[in-house]
Amino acid sequence: MPTGQLRAKCSKDLATISFRSTPRSASADIVVASKQHTLAGQFQPGHEFATPPLSRVDFQTWSIAPFAEAEVRPTLITVAAKPAADGTIYSCAVAAYATVGPSGGTLTQ
Repeated sequence: MPTGQLRAKCSKDLATISFRSTPRSASADIVVASKQHTLAGQFQPGHEFATPPLSRVDFQTWSIAPFAEAEVRPTLITVAAKPAADGTIYSCAVAAYATVGPSGGTLTQ
């Protein structure tokens, strides 16, 4: 199972979301889908995968599955982002929810 940190960086009404895996995490396939874009890639332990900044209300679905022959537990992360309300000290708001799937949810060959 991949381990790491989901990070959000807000700057001038833009939200940049990234996932940094820990050095001991498994290598993994990653797919991120939103209304604005769909990205796919792979990441290695200790590296970061980032999406282009979100500039309006949007949500992303992250699917992360480690490389394995069987019994993989994919992780699904839903992220919502929006510009902050006027008059606040914040530039954006981000919320995230992660679910780790059951064993055998994916097969990488």
